[in-house]
Amino acid sequence: MGMWIIILIVTLAVGMAGLIYLATRFMRFFPTGKWGKHEKWLRPLLGIVALSIVPVAAYLAFGVTNMIVIVIVLAFVWILCDLVAHVARPARQRASRGNKASQVPQELRAQEKAQEPAASQRVREPATAQEKKKKPHVYVTGLVAIALTILYLIGGYFQAHNTWEKDYRLGVDSSKQPLKIAMLADSHMGTTFHADRFAKELKRIEATEPDLLVICGDMIDDDTSYEDMLSSCEALGDFQSEYGVFFCYGNHDRGYNALGRGYDGDAFAKALTENGVHILEDEVYKLDADYTLIGRADASVEQMGGQRKSMESLLEEVDPDSYTIVLDHQPNDYEEEAKAGVGLVLSGHTHGGQMFPINRIGELIGANDSTYGYERHDRTDFIVTSGIGSWAIQFKTGCRSEFVVVKLTPERGGAH
Repeated sequence: MGMWIIILIVTLAVGMAGLIYLATRFMRFFPTGKWGKHEKWLRPLLGIVALSIVPVAAYLAFGVTNMIVIVIVLAFVWILCDLVAHVARPARQRASRGNKASQVPQELRAQEKAQEPAASQRVREPATAQEKKKKPHVYVTGLVAIALTILYLIGGYFQAHNTWEKDYRLGVDSSKQPLKIAMLADSHMGTTFHADRFAKELKRIEATEPDLLVICGDMIDDDTSYEDMLSSCEALGDFQSEYGVFFCYGNHDRGYNALGRGYDGDAFAKALTENGVHILEDEVYKLDADYTLIGRADASVEQMGGQRKSMESLLEEVDPDSYTIVLDHQPNDYEEEAKAGVGLVLSGHTHGGQMFPINRIGELIGANDSTYGYERHDRTDFIVTSGIGSWAIQFKTGCRSEFVVVKLTPERGGAH
């Protein structure tokens, strides 16, 4: 928890620095030398007023978290545009001097034509006055920065609010029967969609004809209404597959402020079990003679001072000949899981890194072993999904929302 408090403080500090930087940039939309003796305070004031439109509009449209994200993105894009403009400035200046040099012969011809009759000179006067007219002030770098930011965020909003299917094929021992696993995580009900769309996505997943559906945590969070929670659990109850639906907890499911949303983790667990969902929290479930599911307690249990079973102790309950599929919300125990020799580990939590170019920051600070996609360590396959939904941030630019279909086939080979 301490690490996330540090991240929050750093984010707020970067956001404030971004606002200060943007205030100096927005001033440039207002040309110098136009405001007389009041220019020292009036021009900065106009820049601040113009800048205030950005956070106010972002807050009204998306809330405080996304407002901070938008300000930071705009500041970084603007810095990049300023750097490009700074690097390109010498080339522009050389080109400008070249153009002036090429105009000298024209000026000489203009002097010769000055000797022409007065009538001809009078005809040319309007054109000369037009040429001497001062060009309007246009802050091109600022306009480009705003346009690029808008395009970046539109793409991110589209990728967060739409869902794609991601397929993997893994080889297992030839003695095993094939198995198709549908997986989703991080729906965070109520952020990018509600229970009605969740039910529609479940129908899409059901159409892939999986043998089972696994949910790797963070199905709900603190902002999920009771109605959304209950309706989404009922939609899971309607899901048709051979082995059913299995769930492991994420760090948000029980809620950091359960009273604020009007129900606690027990009410959520009751809704799941009443709709036939198998909750696996440090528990082992034998699917058949070939496959065993292991649902781990979320790592946040330890972060809050509790304990969860080790991978080794969970495997004591498993037939050594069974292929083990581990559901572990946070992808941060790869070393132990690979050492234990489990077959496959399915995780979520990272949201695929959410935003480019900081999408790998979880790995850099040691919070996660992986951010997204497939990896193999020793004999163990690991898959991390970007999630079917999103937490508070309504943009995904480093990835896109998805559900996963994993086909285990009786053959030797890696992932496809």
